[in-house]
Amino acid sequence: MGYVIAFIVLGVMTVGAFVFALSVSKNEAMLKKRLEELNLDSDGFDEVSKRNIEDLPLRERIFYPYIMRMSKLMMRFTPQSYIDRMNEKMVLAGNPKGMTASELIGIQGLFGIVLPLFLCVFLTIMGTPLVTVIMLFIMFAGFGMVLPSFFLSKAITKRQDEVRKRLPFTLDLLTVSVDAGLGFDSAMDKVAETMDGPISEEFNRVLTEIRIGKSRKEALRNMITRTEVKELSQFVVAIIQADRLGVGLSKLLKVQSKQMRMAAKQRAQEKAFKAPVKMLFPMILFIFPSIFVILLGPAILYLPQVFANM
Repeated sequence: MGYVIAFIVLGVMTVGAFVFALSVSKNEAMLKKRLEELNLDSDGFDEVSKRNIEDLPLRERIFYPYIMRMSKLMMRFTPQSYIDRMNEKMVLAGNPKGMTASELIGIQGLFGIVLPLFLCVFLTIMGTPLVTVIMLFIMFAGFGMVLPSFFLSKAITKRQDEVRKRLPFTLDLLTVSVDAGLGFDSAMDKVAETMDGPISEEFNRVLTEIRIGKSRKEALRNMITRTEVKELSQFVVAIIQADRLGVGLSKLLKVQSKQMRMAAKQRAQEKAFKAPVKMLFPMILFIFPSIFVILLGPAILYLPQVFANM
């Protein structure tokens, strides 16, 4: 009987997905009707809409509409302070895959509320005790809410490490460009064209902000806010001070490049010193037990006979 009810629940979920698809098609029909009222070509809209939908990946065609609806629902009950904090984290992560903070909150709601709720309903129908169901719901809900934030934090750390890794090479290229007679803005443009990764993206954004009217100082400080990398912050502060005092950029860039390489060397040495400590726990958990089995295993097989003879 429990399996029959479970199949009924799955059927209801399938019908709900079908109704959702119908509502999407209804919205497209309403948009088509509106275009007809405005004397626009609705056939062209059908072709463009069909082509755009077919070009989308499977996950965006199926999951993205659910994420957007959950995002709209979650945004109504989410505090503004949490939304602002998530927006700051998305900027630090470089907006991975073009995702916004509202979409991430929608994913948290989907994995932290909806899916655990369906799982608990299924377990309740199968006859699982209520206490177990409640404990599983709390566990999966917490896991589903924390998991997207965990991946976001990993993306932030990865991007900051990439900035630290590429910064010495960036300063070398800036130094060569300035020595060749280019201005600092032109040197940043050359770096943005030559290199890739987060450094290139940030320099492109700095140049864009300068072109739309912001001062170089303000644009560089905005880059510090978007990355929160200590080494890059020190470089920007030195550039701003040199620009204000009239110090030559070529000599300053050479000094900064030397300091960045020394800092990178120190970080590598620090990681090398930490390696033995980090290797200790895998050795205790995985390597030592295997050695004990190989060395002491034959002797353990003879221990019952030895004790029996005694």
